Formats: sequence, C-alpha cells, structure tokens
Amino acid sequence: LTGHVVCVCVLTECGCVFFFFFHLPFKMIRNEKDAYYESPTVTAEERKKKHISGEYQEPEYITITLTNPITHDVAGKKYTTYQVNTTTTFPEYKGESFSVRRRYNDFVWLRAHLMQRMEESPKGRKKGGTIPQLPGNNLSSLFGMAGRYEAQFIEERRQGLEAFLNSVANHVICRFEAALHAFLQEQNDSRFNN
Repeated sequence: LTGHVVCVCVLTECGCVFFFFFHLPFKMIRNEKDAYYESPTVTAEERKKKHISGEYQEPEYITITLTNPITHDVAGKKYTTYQVNTTTTFPEYKGESFSVRRRYNDFVWLRAHLMQRMEESPKGRKKGGTIPQLPGNNLSSLFGMAGRYEAQFIEERRQGLEAFLNSVANHVICRFEAALHAFLQEQNDSRFNN
C-alpha cells in the first residue's frame, strides 16, 4: 500500500477494545498535475484538451471585479467607465486574466442581448431562470445630472454591475455566450461604446 495508515482505538464501557485501520492514499497529496495546471505557460487550449481527455483538473472558476471608475466629459456629455478585471480557468476564454473598460450603456446592451438569446433558446426558457437586473438610477440622478457622478452613486452602481457580471458569467446558459466573452475580453469590439 502507498499512503498513510491511520489507527483509531476505541475502548467501550464493558472494557472491549476495538481497533480501526484506515488507509489514506497519497492521492490526497498535491502532485505534478496540480503544478501543471498552475503553470502560467499553460494555454487555455491545453487546459481544454486536458479537460476533454478526462485527466484531473482543478475546479473551474471565474471572478470578475470592477475597479477604477473614471468620469469622462466629452463635448459636454458626461459618462462613467469602469475597469472590468476577469480571472478565470474557464476554457471558453482566450487566457486566464484580462481587463477591459466599459460604461453603463455597454452593460445595458449586454443584458438585452443575453435576455434575447435566452428567449430564443429552448434550454433558456426551460432551465435558464432569469438574468439579474442592472442597478438603476437613484432619485437624485433622475432629477439632476450631479447625482449620477457623486462618489456614493458611482460606488453603489459599481457594486451592482460587479454582482450582475459575476452572476451572468456563472449562469448555466449565459456562461457560454460569445457576446459575454467579447464583453469581458475585447476592448475594441464595435458593439460596445467605449
């Protein structure tokens, strides 16, 4: 046997002694495959091949954060953009880590597109459930432009947009949408305003 053997001794009230032996194989210890998947030189295509071949693979994950909001003023028209940072092991993406800059209107387009794709898909109507709402406007932002560019409003919107993206990126159907992949990876995609 390779691994560790653990012995547990139990003494009962009547004075009987029982010994239990457990074998813990070395498989519970990190191995060279773990190091392979953590290597920065392994491409998404190689990870995808390993996944298809049935070899051991770390669990897949995607984490999206929105940081560094910047308010722009272009010819008297203001808008705020957010840096969208993604870290993932999902094989559908080109790499493991990337960043793009997006504005609120881009999120509106993405949600509308995902909603349309869900309605078109029989699986979407059957299994998909719902796509979360985007954070809306607050009262001060509706009655005056100043409210939309206040630090508290921008932070609340940032948190809501971050929660939205993490939800759709882990959604059973939306996860595989090419438009979502482009939204997270492609800075110069013509579908997005920024």
